[in-house]
Order: sequence, then structure tokens, then C-alpha cells
Amino acid sequence: MLGTWTPDDPSQPQIDSQILIEAASLVTDLDQLDSNTFNIKPEWISTVASWLKLPEETWQAAVEELSNEQQRQLAVFFTATEMQINEWQSDSRNPTIYILRLMKSQGAYPEKDFVRGLKSLTKNRYIPYGSAL
Repeated sequence: MLGTWTPDDPSQPQIDSQILIEAASLVTDLDQLDSNTFNIKPEWISTVASWLKLPEETWQAAVEELSNEQQRQLAVFFTATEMQINEWQSDSRNPTIYILRLMKSQGAYPEKDFVRGLKSLTKNRYIPYGSAL
């Protein structure tokens, strides 16, 4: 059976890998973070807020080419900034969940201490595993 080609939806925002790389570079050490650590560029706020509505597959495709370290840094970034920026509160749709699922599928799931550190940065009960259903 032949598949059908579906054009990209021009109304759906595309995740900018350069912003992701820049955001990852803001994370230095999980042990030194709290939820107010990052100075977010003002233009990122609405841009990233629109990305938070995107499906898991889109997020995973956007981060799968990044190194494991960059993926870890983004998990920290999105966990901590959700507490800092109201527009980024995403509960079970937090990109951290999608990133950690991708890392697990790649055989690179972070150690328990890292996961505990993430949980200490947030009140989001869905991090790190997502919704139970």
C-alpha cells in the first residue's frame, strides 16, 4: 500500500533548533539551579509558548539530533523555566517528558539522581514520566 503525502501545516509553528541549542547552553550544573536561574530572551516567551502545543513526535524529531548532554540540558531548562514563565506551564505536555522518553528509547535515560534533581525544580507532578494514561 502506498502512503499519502501530507504537506506541512503552515499554521503549525516549527521548532527552531538554534533556539533549543542556545537554551541548552544556558544550563551549566543541575545542582546549582533553582526555578529562577534563567534569563530568558523576551522574544522566546511567545515563540516557545506556541511550541508547547506541538505533539510529542514533533518535539522528539527536533531534539533527536542533539547530543545526550544537550538533551539533558534541555530537560533541565524546560523543567525549571515552567516554574518561572506562566506562559510555559504545560503540565503533561512539558517537553522534558518527551525528551526523557526519547533518551530512554536511545538507551540514554538519565540516572536516578538526575531525575530527582529535575523533580526538585518543579511542582509539575507529570515530570519526568508524563500522564499515567
